[in-house]
Amino acid sequence: MKRASGNLPYGWEKKVESDGRILFINAEKNIQSFTDPRLAFAVEEAGTSLRQKYDASSTAFSILHGKDLSGKVAIITGSNVGIGLETCKSLAFNGCEVVMANRNEKATMEAIEAIESERKAVKLKFIKVDLSSLRSCQKFCVDVKAQYQHIYYLILNAGIFGLPYTVTDDNFEATFQICHLSHFYITQELSSLL
Repeated sequence: MKRASGNLPYGWEKKVESDGRILFINAEKNIQSFTDPRLAFAVEEAGTSLRQKYDASSTAFSILHGKDLSGKVAIITGSNVGIGLETCKSLAFNGCEVVMANRNEKATMEAIEAIESERKAVKLKFIKVDLSSLRSCQKFCVDVKAQYQHIYYLILNAGIFGLPYTVTDDNFEATFQICHLSHFYITQELSSLL
């Protein structure tokens, strides 16, 4: 790699790799980014044209740092593992009430216990939904409407990938229904609460 100079913020170096990719490195904070730190880690100021504040190194915790989400309600599908679980934790740790919309009640209750063991005063609720069944999606929406007047965030995270061709009971290909059609249905049904 060869180094390039410029007006980078303190601690940042710009390096051009042998394949031509530009990499920004902050050795002091142990951060690497392909996005210019003047954009990725910028502070919004009036009169500037900076548009990007975060990059691939950003976490939900860093993005929500200092935000108070008390009184807000979020619904997250696929929230008992992976990115959905991390999103759920980040929102809950910042005061948001989170509805964990999953099909597996046991796994969801274990996730809730794990989150509550980290922080006691979180507001988490499980409402069952099986995205491979439009009837389950309909019941889920009825349950949500019965319990909430307003929701602030609808995060449609659940999905499947790489399964053999399968048809649901609704006669749709499973990947299409679970990843797209059921989420579209839920969005349509709950849009009046958003």
